[in-house]
Amino acid sequence: MQKPNTYADDEGVLIPVEWTMRNDHPQTPAKYRRRVDQAILSVPEWYLVFSPNEQADYFEHTTASSFPYMRQNAQIWDIHKIVKTYTDTNHTRYKYNGEYQLMIYVINSSCSAEYVTKGWYERVVGRLTDTKTVETDEDRFTAQYTKDYVAFINDNFWYEFDFKDRLKRLWTETSFFDSHFLRKLERKYFLTSELMVKWGYGKVIKMGAETMHGPDDTYTMVLVDKLPKKLKKKYDVVESYPDKSALLRLNRYARFNPQIVQMAKDKLTFREISGNNAAIFVSLKVPSNKFFSTSYTENIFSQPIPSEPKKKRILLAVLVKDLNRMLLKVQEENYEVEHVFDY
Repeated sequence: MQKPNTYADDEGVLIPVEWTMRNDHPQTPAKYRRRVDQAILSVPEWYLVFSPNEQADYFEHTTASSFPYMRQNAQIWDIHKIVKTYTDTNHTRYKYNGEYQLMIYVINSSCSAEYVTKGWYERVVGRLTDTKTVETDEDRFTAQYTKDYVAFINDNFWYEFDFKDRLKRLWTETSFFDSHFLRKLERKYFLTSELMVKWGYGKVIKMGAETMHGPDDTYTMVLVDKLPKKLKKKYDVVESYPDKSALLRLNRYARFNPQIVQMAKDKLTFREISGNNAAIFVSLKVPSNKFFSTSYTENIFSQPIPSEPKKKRILLAVLVKDLNRMLLKVQEENYEVEHVFDY
């Protein structure tokens, strides 16, 4: 019997309803604020970064033909279901965000279609030419292309990646005749198909995205309780207040992680992030036989990582005011902060 792809910690919403309330009197200026529900709504989006990152690690030593695409596809929809439960206004104070919910459904459906197609193709065709370990230029190309793609989407929209250039490089930088000729031919067909589809689909999605929301904000504003003088030159201070609190500008997306972790190490405590003081969500990577729990956090779900059987992902919620001590506790236990979902 196959084990579950995701373990929800319990049925329904696990966090107190007050953790989902917006900040009625934020100190952060209005132009820097974001909706409180953005923290959990961005979890499905970021899974679509975590997933190819796991693929990139796997492809360095093993071919894509044995990758567990179907398990990752199941995890996409497990997360979608959990997030939908949390953003249901019957259970929380989150205000329904129809536009964002639609966007999540579209990207999940697109990625799901890709993973199901790849999963079946690899089972039926890929396995016939599979060399198990990385032996051909084309499989090495897959590993490098996936690694570069992951590095790019950590801070950019996926559809801005230059798939056209990668298609050209596939045919100019890989040999045609070499050992494992059938594998090389089959992989060239597979990669050409993938890159052409993503190139065309990406252009369509880019036009639609720019029409809907225009350019995206690449910064997150964090209000700290106190900023010692010795740290003022270390951080990008937007404004200082009479009560010694300070508004700091941090990078958004992947670069937010090391900055917010460093702030916790510098013993800074957080009052608001993007104008919010409610629950913020954090994912950790921990050994599969370990747990993480505190009196001030709520575990939402855990997932085995299909490409790394000895590790699992944990998603938890914590109030903004307790984020610093949670990050320090994670460091103390030598676990990895995968992502802090910064609204």
